[in-house]
Amino acid sequence: MPFACKPRWGKTSYLLLTVASCAFAASLGSAAYAEDDTDVPEMEEMIVTVERREQNIQDVAATVQAFSPDELQRLGVNDEFRNLQFVVPGLQITNNEGRTEVFLRGIGSFDAEFSSDPSVATFFNNVYIGRPRGIGLLFFDSQRVEVNKGPQGTIRGRNSQGGTINIISAAPDFEEFGGYVQGGFGNFSMNEFEAAINLPITDTLAVRGSMFFRENDGLYTNEFVEGDDEAFDGPGRRDDIAGRISVLWEPNDRLSWSFLWQRSSLDGGGDPGFFHGRSLAAGFDINDLEDPFNQYFRSPGDFDQDVSVYLTTLTYDFEKFSIEYNGSFSSTVALNGNSSRVQGVGSVFPGSEADAAIILDTENNGIFNITQQDTFFQGEDSEALIQELRFFGEALDNKLTWTAGAFFYRENFDGVSFDVGNGFCSQFLANQEGFDPNTPLGPNPVSCFQNGLGGEFRNDDAIVRSIAGYADFTYEFTDRLRFKGGVRFTNDQKTQTNFNAAYQVDINEDLFLSIDGIAAPGDQTFVGDGFTITGPGQRASLVPMPGQETAFLLGAFEAFGVGDTFDDVLFACVGTPACLTTITSTLDDPTTAIVELNTLVEEDFNFVDWRAGVEFDMTEDSLVYFTASTGTRSGGINAPVILATGELAPSTFDSEELILYELGSKNTFSVNNYPVTVNAAAFFYSFDDQIIQNLVSVANPTPVNPDGTTERVVIDNVGGARAFGIELEAAAHLPFGFQAGFNVLYLDAEYRDAALFDPRDNTPDIDISGNDLQNTSRWNINARLYQEIAIDRGYLRSFDWTVNLLYRSSYFLSPFNNDDLDGRLAGLPGINSFISFTNQDIVQGSEFFRSDVPGFVVLNAVIGFNFGEDGRFRIDGFVNNATNQAFSGRGFINSAVNIRFLNQPRQFGGRLRVRF
Repeated sequence: MPFACKPRWGKTSYLLLTVASCAFAASLGSAAYAEDDTDVPEMEEMIVTVERREQNIQDVAATVQAFSPDELQRLGVNDEFRNLQFVVPGLQITNNEGRTEVFLRGIGSFDAEFSSDPSVATFFNNVYIGRPRGIGLLFFDSQRVEVNKGPQGTIRGRNSQGGTINIISAAPDFEEFGGYVQGGFGNFSMNEFEAAINLPITDTLAVRGSMFFRENDGLYTNEFVEGDDEAFDGPGRRDDIAGRISVLWEPNDRLSWSFLWQRSSLDGGGDPGFFHGRSLAAGFDINDLEDPFNQYFRSPGDFDQDVSVYLTTLTYDFEKFSIEYNGSFSSTVALNGNSSRVQGVGSVFPGSEADAAIILDTENNGIFNITQQDTFFQGEDSEALIQELRFFGEALDNKLTWTAGAFFYRENFDGVSFDVGNGFCSQFLANQEGFDPNTPLGPNPVSCFQNGLGGEFRNDDAIVRSIAGYADFTYEFTDRLRFKGGVRFTNDQKTQTNFNAAYQVDINEDLFLSIDGIAAPGDQTFVGDGFTITGPGQRASLVPMPGQETAFLLGAFEAFGVGDTFDDVLFACVGTPACLTTITSTLDDPTTAIVELNTLVEEDFNFVDWRAGVEFDMTEDSLVYFTASTGTRSGGINAPVILATGELAPSTFDSEELILYELGSKNTFSVNNYPVTVNAAAFFYSFDDQIIQNLVSVANPTPVNPDGTTERVVIDNVGGARAFGIELEAAAHLPFGFQAGFNVLYLDAEYRDAALFDPRDNTPDIDISGNDLQNTSRWNINARLYQEIAIDRGYLRSFDWTVNLLYRSSYFLSPFNNDDLDGRLAGLPGINSFISFTNQDIVQGSEFFRSDVPGFVVLNAVIGFNFGEDGRFRIDGFVNNATNQAFSGRGFINSAVNIRFLNQPRQFGGRLRVRF
């Protein structure tokens, strides 16, 4: 027989429509497929540790998905954490200006503020990672990835109310020397390299080293410079490198010690949002655009992040029980500068050329100029220490499995954001009623504004400290019936100091015109390549000295760029009596030049999480379970700001509480001797004090504009919510070497008794009861089809291919959904100023503020050939997002903007992997 189908079982390859591939096999010279009993595949167990002990995934009484590294590569996940959402229904992962935001079954959080904790907990080798940004590059050289849905408040701990994602790296092996080398290439000039080596030093000591490198050009097209070979790309550029060393020592059967160090460095063009409001108002949704990844950018962005992780685990077995110590230290330093964009001008649609024409109009004193740049910077410096002592074992003739322990977490955090150059210079003061022309500024002063998005915001020396104690058990009442329960007590303490300042530079017109590069009032100051703000925690002073306001502002910048005019304006003011820099506060007397510097705020949050459940084995291969469990997302602290309504925003927000009830079944059986798994779960979530983040307009008075406003992030509790869902999972082997499967999640989630400040027209207490939860699709479907064909012809051993499909029905990015605003929109200040900003009319109506994301399908495919003994050589080709589908995973929508954050466009390429 020339060749025969030899399917290889992967636990997470699932049931989909089977298609005939025998024709392709016949083209390779097939005579027949063998289907006798010896060719029937056996089920391979997937061992997971979602409950802090090793279990077959089919024995875990919860909804769990797990993936081996080969599956991650075949399914198109590869090294990209956000691609995990394409294989886990109900999971959404979005990059927001360098931050990673995770939602699972509609539960999640936006990670834009220090005290806003994530709702889905991420782990690396079972050790908690406080912020998803700290995940960095962890997917390479992995052993498996586990996703556990539903609150894990007792056994996993803080901020795991939506579930957990646990990345397990490949461990050192005592048995043999080995490893692999892999190289890849693709579109967008993508190049990648990955390698690992395992070194058994002795029978009890082994070391493993691995590294990863990837680079690619920008993933988005820049419409401003289309066809210009010397112009910059849009965002999405990457230049990443990571290295890891793992050590494992087991001198006897009782003692085990492991240590891991990893360092990753990410350098790229960032992931900014794009302005989508104008295209929506003009009648063009994202699916109506010729190229949704083509946008207007005026300057390249820059994103730098360095993450260091140190992990150690020490376990000792005392026979009757064991003790485990987990310790970790992680450091994350990141600074993101967005690509420069003109407010409101983003996606390219029919009619947007008029906006671009104004921006490009340099001869007729257009408001903007393609050579002028402004940048929104964000940065953070975080150091986190985790220590956990856990006791576990079995008792009562092994009927009781128990664990108990104590957990300590401390994070020191410095953060900064600054919108630099967002504003133009004009004769603003002279046009104000009551202006005295006899001031040192002269009769025609020029004002330069630097106050977008709240100006300079810093959060230095912030601290999160969490202490918890927990206990959990499973008791085997009979051989088939088990009870489980657990409880966890947590005290979170958060401490932070907020600093915020908005700047306005007023300068004599003659002095202004004498600055090189400034032609006339009306020109915008701009920053050039190399411009950098002072990083998080690095500012020398947060308190301006009297008479030194300009020098204080200069201290906010680490370096000025090539061809700047902004720095010339500032330096011209130093020591010049005819120049005044005002530093305005959002809270204090707007007629004085002062800075908002809040005193130290410290808040404690105490809560208890629990779980209880029952498991019953219907047969040896059939499990039924019911679980009730809770999860808590810790409360936090807001920077005190006055809303545009004149009201003081809440200074703190309470913890969000969630309870889950889940009834499920897990089953394994065979059909015609082919193994099949079918799992199902029905669940109900109930929320109290749900936390929502808002980008709201707040009071920002200046000496010349007492009614001024700006945008600030405010977090608040809005009331309750509930969600009901059904999840079905099936997987099967099929004839002719097929493995197929699907996951279907139906989710009905809405707010209950909830009200929220509406930032679109600054209306307080808008009732959102009955609206869908953010980022929650009613239908979530993942389907996969895999086939491997044994060829055994010469050096070629086998051929395989995989197709992975994700479907999500429509969802909303805003808790207001698409409610009708037409009756409340007259005279919106943000929209009116925007119209005059570009001299282009737009339709005033609800369309501008739409937050719906249409349903979409994402398709990934991989084809591979395996060569040599045991398939040690592999060549494959891949395509991710084959149809180039665009969708939004995050939105900022208020009175002035509708900003969307997109997924990645179609990427394709090839890889070569060699095992040794």
